[in-house]
Amino acid sequence: MLLMLVISGVIGYAIYENTLSEWWIPVGVALMIAVVTFPFYMKWAWLTNNNDKLVNLGCHLVCVGVMSYALLEKTENLTP
Repeated sequence: MLLMLVISGVIGYAIYENTLSEWWIPVGVALMIAVVTFPFYMKWAWLTNNNDKLVNLGCHLVCVGVMSYALLEKTENLTP
């Protein structure tokens, strides 16, 4: 999972270098996706080995945010 997180971040940044959009637009949308999916934060307990709400929310915010950012940058790069 950590490898997928790092790869998603690198892909998102690499694609960002070739786009014309402002940096805050894909970051804001990715954070909104992560916040909307906060009810699923307990699904990260297997990764953190912890039932602490703040730890799982932080893990959810980082993982879903970075993956959403990479997907948004990829789809933005595909549009003409």
